[in-house]
Amino acid sequence: MNLNLIESFLLLALDSEKGKFLTDSLAINHGLAGATLMKLAITNKIEVKDRRVYVIDNSSTEVDYIDQMLEYIQSSRKNRKVKYWVNRLASKWRGMRVDLLNNLIDRGILTRQKKRFIGLFTYSIYPSADLTPKQELLKKLRDIIDGQEKIDAKSLMLFSLLEATKLTRVLFSSRAEYKNGKKKIDELTKDFDMNPLIHITIKDVCSVVITASTSAAVKASIHKESV
Repeated sequence: MNLNLIESFLLLALDSEKGKFLTDSLAINHGLAGATLMKLAITNKIEVKDRRVYVIDNSSTEVDYIDQMLEYIQSSRKNRKVKYWVNRLASKWRGMRVDLLNNLIDRGILTRQKKRFIGLFTYSIYPSADLTPKQELLKKLRDIIDGQEKIDAKSLMLFSLLEATKLTRVLFSSRAEYKNGKKKIDELTKDFDMNPLIHITIKDVCSVVITASTSAAVKASIHKESV
């Protein structure tokens, strides 16, 4: 089953059995925002020059939630910096993330289960209904790391997003694997030949995502210590 960059990041960030995200919402939303900008850049809908985002093609992508994000960027009265758009799109994803989850539910990839917290309120979890798409995605990324398959632009972006949101560990089953694999990922992403503007976009986007994710982790640590 074909998954776009945004869907792929979301699936990797979800625990397949527990149906919960593997990191905090701020990191997830900023990761989705980063994936959105990368997706728009690689499909030539936007370009980044001097760290500012320019819409170069506002025609439909035939994916509703991506079109909404593109229209949102297009509606701005001036060309704003990558940092601005990562943060603004992250805020949009906070409300729209359920649309993406529903899309994956409709396609039979995820399922929704209602849970109750100490009898006071309900919340939803999203376990996998069909493990095949995620397993195929993980296999491809692991094969690239092991040198059995060549890296491509989408995989490069996924590696970058996982690193920025501190989720690279989902690709490995042990600390030793993670340590060795991370070195290989760093080499692959550095040496991959692609459009310089896309490389700049990935670097700029991930820089903002890393800052947001680190900030969330620090705040969570401070809150934990104060309790």
